[in-house]
Amino acid sequence: WTCALLAIIYICADRFSGTKEFSLFPIGVDVAAGLFIFVLIINAFFIGHDGLLSLLTFKWLLLPYFFAYMLELFPGLNNMFQILFGAGMLASVYAVVQHFVGAEWISGATLEFAPLKEFSYFCVTGFSQYPEVFGSLLAMILPIPICCYLAAERRNSKALRAISLLLSFFLMLIIFWTYRPGIWIASLAGVLICLIIHTQRHFKFIVGTVLFFSIVIGVIYQNPSQFWHQIKDRESLRASVEREHINILFAKFAQSPFFGAGLQAGPDFTKNFASPEVTGADRQS
Repeated sequence: WTCALLAIIYICADRFSGTKEFSLFPIGVDVAAGLFIFVLIINAFFIGHDGLLSLLTFKWLLLPYFFAYMLELFPGLNNMFQILFGAGMLASVYAVVQHFVGAEWISGATLEFAPLKEFSYFCVTGFSQYPEVFGSLLAMILPIPICCYLAAERRNSKALRAISLLLSFFLMLIIFWTYRPGIWIASLAGVLICLIIHTQRHFKFIVGTVLFFSIVIGVIYQNPSQFWHQIKDRESLRASVEREHINILFAKFAQSPFFGAGLQAGPDFTKNFASPEVTGADRQS
């Protein structure tokens, strides 16, 4: 937000100057952003209990725009991607300790056990509170070492390519240890995009990835078939909760198909529509 503020100040100064040097440009999410603004306006003026406070969500739409403009105005800030990657690697090293020890020294929170009955492993969270958040952040920086490996020219040192490949494997392993198939799929999508954009070393990367995870699963989990079976059982339970969420959504939609219930109305109508068998944390969710 500090960097975004610099971009805002520059753009405002440029708008009020006699010669405008900077031109606003679309960043690819403009239609979706416009639709979301429409939802916010309806939510603020037609759903009474939310009020104008819901418009504060609008600030999160401004951030990607000013982030894109900031990189256009100040090219040197591209170095922040090095900081982002370095911070991700630091959090990943910490996540290794979390996975095997279950220690969370920063927040003191209790880590969730991995869905494996034979082992006392834990779902990693890094410096975040939830595995989903941590995995999503790592999925965003995973393409950096992958592209570094795939795009490296032959004249670059083999050490650079080897380090990039090892870092890619390491990040994928930490994402794997979130034990969230949704994050796995999102990360795989990012990997596929990298493979589509860069046309060399595909075979080596794919074979190396398969071999790496085959060895990891075989050594750490000993019984790969049992491992996948337990992951499937856990996801089946989560899927049943998600189906309940969808039922609640359609029940409320039938009551108010146009204006909805408001962005903050979840707890208000969940207690009325959730099935009695959904209890505890699942009901609260």
